[in-house]
Order: sequence, then C-alpha cells, then structure tokens
Amino acid sequence: MQSLGLPLFAYAEAQVAGRRVALFGRGASEAANTLVRFGARLVLAFDPDVTEAYDALRPAAITVRPLGDGDFDVRPGAFDLAIVLDVGDVAPLHRFLPRLRRVVSDDGAVLALSPRNSAGPTYEELYDLFSLQFEQVRMLAMLPFRGAAVVELGVDEPDVSVDTQLAGEAPAPDGYVVFASMQAVTIDSYMIVQLPEDAASASASVSAAEVAKTAELSLRAQFLESALDDARGKLAEATRERESSPRLKDLESELSQRDKRLEASEARAREYATSAQRLSLEVERLRELSAQRDAECKELRALVEGAKAPDPALLLELEERAAKVAEADKRRKDVEKQLAAAEKAHASAEDRLADAQVRAHAAEAQLSELDGRTKGG
Repeated sequence: MQSLGLPLFAYAEAQVAGRRVALFGRGASEAANTLVRFGARLVLAFDPDVTEAYDALRPAAITVRPLGDGDFDVRPGAFDLAIVLDVGDVAPLHRFLPRLRRVVSDDGAVLALSPRNSAGPTYEELYDLFSLQFEQVRMLAMLPFRGAAVVELGVDEPDVSVDTQLAGEAPAPDGYVVFASMQAVTIDSYMIVQLPEDAASASASVSAAEVAKTAELSLRAQFLESALDDARGKLAEATRERESSPRLKDLESELSQRDKRLEASEARAREYATSAQRLSLEVERLRELSAQRDAECKELRALVEGAKAPDPALLLELEERAAKVAEADKRRKDVEKQLAAAEKAHASAEDRLADAQVRAHAAEAQLSELDGRTKGG
C-alpha cells in the first residue's frame, strides 16, 4: 500500500463503515483488505497493475478489476464512496472524473489523494476539475507529524490539546486530499492519525533524507552563485579599467570555463538527488508490497495446513504467491543496488561541487591580488 494510504483510510473511516466502496490506483488490490478491516461492506478495487480480474481466495466483500479507459461495469450510483489513491494513476483526470461521477450515488462522496511527488495537477487545477463534476468540493492537506503524547493515567476520556510551538515553520504537505460530493457531508476539519511504528519510521526516514539533500544542494548553489556573481562583478570592473591587460583576459577566460563546469556539476548533482529520492520511494513501496504478499502467503499456508485434505487450488495459489514474494524481494534488492549507486554518484557530485567552490575562491583571490597590484602601481 502506498505510504499515504493508511492515514487516508483512517480519515475516511466514518464514511467507509457499512458502505460500498470503489478504490482506484496502484496497490488498490492489496489496500482493499484494509478497507474491509475498517468496516466496508463491499470493496471493488480497480488496479492499473492488474491485467485481468482475479478474486480467488479473497474475502467475499472484495472484488478486483483492471483499471482501464472504458466505463466501469457497474450500474450508475453503485458506490457510496470512491477513493483515489493517487490522481496520477488515473490521468488524464478531466476524462476520468465524469466516469467516476456516474458510479457514485447522489448522497455519496469521493476522496482523492494527490501526493507531493505525483505528476498530477496542481492544487488549483484539482479544485477546478472536481468542481466541474461535484457540487461540494473541500480541499485538505496531509501534513507530516512528529511528536509525543503526554497522557494522564487512569482517566477514561481525557481532554486532548495539541501544542505545535516547538515545531517551528510548518512543513510542506505530503499531499493534497480532495473531498467531493453532491450534497453537504460532515467531515473532520482536523485529524491526527497515529501510524504503526514501521510505517511512521520509514516515512520519516524518506522525508528527512529528501529534505536534507534538497536543503544542502540549495545552500551550496546559493553560496556558489553569490561567489561567482561577486567574482564576475570584480572582473568586469577590472576589465573596463585595464582592458589591455593579458593576465586579466586569461583570468576572465578561466572563470568562464569554471562557470560552465560549475553549472554542469550542479545539474548532475540535482539529477542524482532526484534519482536517489525516486529509488528510495520505490524501495519503500516494494518493502510494503513484499510484506503484504508475505502475510497473504502465511494466511494461505495456514489454510493449507488446516485442511483435512490438500486442496490443489490452494496449493497452486500458495506457490504463485510465494513466487510473487520472491519476485518482489528480488526487485527490491535490485532497486536497493540502484539506490546505492545513485547515492554514491550523488556523493561524488557533491565532492566535485566542493572542489569547484575552492577553485572559485582561488580565482577570486587572484583577481583581488591582481587588482590591488594594478591600482598600487
């Protein structure tokens, strides 16, 4: 399941319980089990990674279908709630939303997530597209949260207060959530969702690494740009006053070449950082998928071992699920190798940036020295 799926489902629990739910996006076939645990009466999952319908050995409340471009094979208004795990998975959104509107009942609702790293539409575009199909559109932000709970023991229903004064500047949202409906629906305007320890730590690790890399590259770029602008200004002034000086012309050419190399190094560093971030997210997704499929294998193995006589269908399904687990583990290891290579390349690019910074300082010092000698003479 995608890392933002759990808090989204927890937020939607009041709308999920006892309802018929349509789920759209990558990982929908695995995430459907979570919705059933939250009380959904029926879940129809449309997953773009599923090539054909398969419902074997799934709870009776779950049906899985491929996510295609045509109309959904259900009657109009069949669902009380529709959840889109990532609007980027159902692009183009302006074509998908009319199809979605037809299968949601008049008193139903839609929850759609647009993660920060998604290639989906902007905040304004999301609102405009959904407001063309639904009367009521509310926009929510999913913010990362890190804190501690201080609880008085022995109190059944203690009062809850939230103190954010230590957090500093508000972090960028992990994504935006659209809540759309034809009629007014009461929803929570503010909810804090506590995640399982493994999910919370993995999310925080990826987010911290992403922020650290971005901040470091931004500071380096700003410093180098400032140093280069200063050096260019001094060089231009010296050139105007002593245009005939061969040494100044050589220095100008040298700084021009270093400027080009700096720009190329910065571009490579940004590329490596982006690649490392994408691979980190892919590793996280594959770990979650591997854990989900491993759990399914354990459930199947328990069914096989508990049966009085071996069921060939169960044994075949168990073998297929075990193969998928092995395949997911292999894919994860391959991606982890790619991530290690990207991080190594990123570190190398940072070393080259540091070296370029030293050379820029040296060129500036030479320019200052030459300028002082010329004026003194």
